Amino acid sequence: MLIRKVSFITVCFCATVLLLCYQQFGSKSHSSRALIPERLFFITYGSKPFYNTKARLLYEVRSLNIFEEAFGYGPDDLSTAFMRKFGDVLVRKRGGGYWIWKFAIIRQTLNLLNNNDFLVYADAGCSVDREHVSHFLKSLNILRSSNHGFLAYERKEKEREWTSTALFEAFNVSNMRHITDSPQYDASVLIMRKNAHLEQCLRLAERVLEKDPFLITDEYPTNKTLHPYFKENRHDQSILSVSRKLCKAPTVRLAERKLLKTSRKRYCCPGFLNSICMQKKKNAERLWCLISDIESRYVTDYRIMCVHNGRSRGQHKLWWSRSRNYLRNLVHYLKTKPGREES
Repeated sequence: MLIRKVSFITVCFCATVLLLCYQQFGSKSHSSRALIPERLFFITYGSKPFYNTKARLLYEVRSLNIFEEAFGYGPDDLSTAFMRKFGDVLVRKRGGGYWIWKFAIIRQTLNLLNNNDFLVYADAGCSVDREHVSHFLKSLNILRSSNHGFLAYERKEKEREWTSTALFEAFNVSNMRHITDSPQYDASVLIMRKNAHLEQCLRLAERVLEKDPFLITDEYPTNKTLHPYFKENRHDQSILSVSRKLCKAPTVRLAERKLLKTSRKRYCCPGFLNSICMQKKKNAERLWCLISDIESRYVTDYRIMCVHNGRSRGQHKLWWSRSRNYLRNLVHYLKTKPGREES
């Protein structure tokens, strides 16, 4: 009888120790998610040329294990109604339709969520910094502790520099200096919470697009003689920036967006050239080694031809796109044999 009692006590003691150890060291992947009382969802978008980058970002996000689900959308996921309504814009090459699809995937996902659920959007070119998960979770408190549903990361550039006068007129804010002369809000990463405030912000933007879809494009050039400070329209970013300002969305400095970063060292292009695009812009020597290595391994009937600041280097030229700090339009294939001189 004594032996049974001792055995029972021993088993209970061991079970307690194992449970404490599991709580302390085990199931670390669920520890971050347990800190979030609401559900948290993630979305991104990428057409076929951006498949590799989209897949990479989804893998990085899912490995954090703080999101209930992470969705990777593409052109095939857009609804027939949306395609019919905005088809003339979606066929435009830039931004896969001037990023107008962003409004569609946000809407489609929100329809799946419950009230007060969080939704995070990030461009496929973003990267995840795992060291700042706790900082990111704390930033959700800005929305959680208020009635706001749309967070705004504030850039350094002024709105009037990156938003067309046509958009200002569409929102009827041309004479509102606190909007036109204030910093523009970033749209590469969006943090939202499903509530009335988010609905208000989205509806403001959607009404403008429904009235004239081409406002998101470059169809309406700004007169630089009258507006010498204007540089370029930022399309979806301009629309979402003005709509959030009208809804008085809470702001955070762009430098505080630490978990999801718009990495200048990343850009996606098809196939084996993806490895080139993942390198740092300043590391030109390594890039040339990669180009030579990839060409010797994979390229037999084609030669890589790029432009490097207008100057050639050997048989290769590399073009850095300064305007977006990305490696953009990186490669053109020439149907010539390797080693043949350019005409």
